[in-house]
Amino acid sequence: MKSRRCTCAPHPRIDLTDAYFKYHGKIASHDKSSVGDESSTACDGNTFDDVRTQIQSACQSHGCFHVSIRYPSVSAENNASYLPIGCLAKSRHDVERSIELLFSPQFLKQSLPNVNSLEWGDICDNGTLETVFRDGSSHFKCGTFRGRSAESGDEGQRKPEPKLSWEFQRCSSTKQPLDTTSLEISDTHLEWRVLPEWTEALHSVAATVIHLLGIPPGLVLREQPCECSQSPTNESPSGRQCHCNIDLLRVFRYDALDITDSSLGSSAHSDWGTVTVVWQDDKGGLQTYCDSCEKWSNVDTSASASRNNHPDNDENNVVVNLFLHVGDFLSLATLQHKAGIPIWHSPRHRVLCPVRSCEDSSSSSSNDSYFNNQCRRSLVYFAYPPPGISLKDAQSGIRHVVSSPVTETACDSLRCHTMKMYSVLHDQSEQIIGVGTKQFNDDEIETVEETTTLAYEHIRDVPFDDVIARKWDQVQRK
Repeated sequence: MKSRRCTCAPHPRIDLTDAYFKYHGKIASHDKSSVGDESSTACDGNTFDDVRTQIQSACQSHGCFHVSIRYPSVSAENNASYLPIGCLAKSRHDVERSIELLFSPQFLKQSLPNVNSLEWGDICDNGTLETVFRDGSSHFKCGTFRGRSAESGDEGQRKPEPKLSWEFQRCSSTKQPLDTTSLEISDTHLEWRVLPEWTEALHSVAATVIHLLGIPPGLVLREQPCECSQSPTNESPSGRQCHCNIDLLRVFRYDALDITDSSLGSSAHSDWGTVTVVWQDDKGGLQTYCDSCEKWSNVDTSASASRNNHPDNDENNVVVNLFLHVGDFLSLATLQHKAGIPIWHSPRHRVLCPVRSCEDSSSSSSNDSYFNNQCRRSLVYFAYPPPGISLKDAQSGIRHVVSSPVTETACDSLRCHTMKMYSVLHDQSEQIIGVGTKQFNDDEIETVEETTTLAYEHIRDVPFDDVIARKWDQVQRK
């Protein structure tokens, strides 16, 4: 039985401006009276309670939504201090340029071990390489470069996905792996500094949303800055390395492909954690899957930072547009056991690579050369529950947030959003499910649902960071 609920585009849109400034204790330059009053009017005429309701509704209807934040431009006269999101309140071109510098031949050769003799294309096909660097205060951070490899649940895990990425951990506690290089931050390595800035910017949006939802602090997201020891011997008595969080930022560069090539840049999957916050350029490619209509929908690529795409914009503000979606953990934390389904959805999604223009295809530019203006670039922040928190813990603490019980009508409407497609409940090293590419008969669906139900029961009491450690092994991200 199909659901009558359609989760196709357009996806919900929520203006988070005043709520963001309020949560971070600053004054929105366009409405100074809003600060200090929880029930004050937000920029679109709604109260913060209304914004909370919009977020809850979006989590239930689509599991994802657009977020916009108006941030004072550098030239504007205002008394708002710098906030994390400010590093993205610039032109899309500037952000893209900063991303591209991280993948330049010069930067990769400076940052990665044992690659100086390699051509750029060979470095990109060289798998996973790590580097540990200091930020000038003896703090260690770990950056991981991932070349073209199979992940995200690619069927058979044999076909490399046409993308490059840098991975940056929010927690400062890290050991220096044996196969890394140590990099001292200097004027020649300023590119590194954008990674912690972008991490905190997108984290600040995730924290604002979780706070607005009324979820207890520290239950599904660590809101405070990392204060872990920087010592390489920072371990628990059991010998396990201590972390305050396992959140991470991934900076992606998707290849531009010929029209004859397969365009799948990230295979269909759902994200495992609490929430995911995405900044993307204007190339498009991010798609969500609608179970009811059995088709993919494009996520709108309105300029990720613009002065002209919001009715209240003026020369003093830059609008930062992001896309946020619920992860498997937060979705399963809203599971109503009586109905057997989660109230908030974890949307299945994928990324298509851009198609290279004929003009570019006939030139010397290719994905084996660095300069390729048609590549897709994005920043993706994955927020996870703090270490030690289990699904059972979250379900107990979040029950009051999902206030509406599941009615019989709602149960029918949500039935297609059962857990059978949640990536966290599948062994992705043996991925066999192709959403949107295969129709399952009733027996196959029943088998998949039984398997995922058993997987859910198995992980429900397990600290979720342990679950994630096993998942990373499955997608070859050890």
